[in-house]
Amino acid sequence: MALKYRVHATIDNVLDCDYSTMDADAAFTDIHAALGGGTTPTAVAFMAKRVEVTAVLTEWIGVSSSRVIRAIGGEQAHNRTYYSKENIARALMGETGSADNLAVENGLATAALISATLKANLDAVVRKVYLMMLGHMNHDEKTNILSNWYKGKYFPWYYIGFTGGFKDALENPATYSTGALIAVLHDVTDVMWDSPRLRFAVTVPAPKCQASVYVYPGPLEVAPVHTVKRPLTNTADFRHRTGTLKEDREIIESARAAGMPIWAGPSFTTARFMEMGFRAGCSVAELEALAWGLFAFWTNEYYTSQTPIHRFHFVMDMANNYNVPYEIFTYPANPP
Repeated sequence: MALKYRVHATIDNVLDCDYSTMDADAAFTDIHAALGGGTTPTAVAFMAKRVEVTAVLTEWIGVSSSRVIRAIGGEQAHNRTYYSKENIARALMGETGSADNLAVENGLATAALISATLKANLDAVVRKVYLMMLGHMNHDEKTNILSNWYKGKYFPWYYIGFTGGFKDALENPATYSTGALIAVLHDVTDVMWDSPRLRFAVTVPAPKCQASVYVYPGPLEVAPVHTVKRPLTNTADFRHRTGTLKEDREIIESARAAGMPIWAGPSFTTARFMEMGFRAGCSVAELEALAWGLFAFWTNEYYTSQTPIHRFHFVMDMANNYNVPYEIFTYPANPP
């Protein structure tokens, strides 16, 4: 189930082509033929990248459908179902065109996880979020949730010794790593969403849900003149229910054109983190640490064998809606 093409308009969504049964060369030939038989500019560019594209196809086709096998084999999760072969080609070209920037992101994430400045600001975020929780929870919520035995879905990343839960991390953030604190805060956002008294802190207002796109003066082959923000309503704006990106959407096209690695698209999780920090009274520097910590955690510590992650651009672009510094489609030399 690694890579499929489905007929979009049929009532029963009949499978048209299952690339997971092919080898990479056969899949490449089939996709290339759908681009115009080698005569269109897209087909020519696709053929010029045959070696790189075939390597990506080999990974996509060969990845296991089992999470356990992927985890053991260190495979990246891929379950892609496209509704046009042109969009498969766009995704493949985007993957090959962003390979160098993927290495840049890995380096930035490594630096972020050991940054003392970032860690100090993240500690401050945790303390402020904890105070906000204490101020809005009732007695039963505090008893049931703010205990050392409460465990959320990100528990494996902050478990230390035999204490369990995340109360200790909330009370003593300095003793936990950047990655562990991000995992704790991820579970905190779930707690807040489930609490009538705290849901406000992770309910993101519409003006804060926007993604950057390029504005072009003419065809896409012409250089863009600037970027603007476009509103986001939900993940259907850029992703199918299968999790596959909609490569023909402006938000995805722009990031691909900029050479940004894309795995899961714009990050609503980042928006919830930013709203939580904002509501807790965090400074811009603290929100910046929160965004960088989230990016670094996903890049270097999260088990990508389980699900795709949000890459740098779509974390920082969402955080930018809360005034976190980010030069759109550009990498800084170092974390803050």
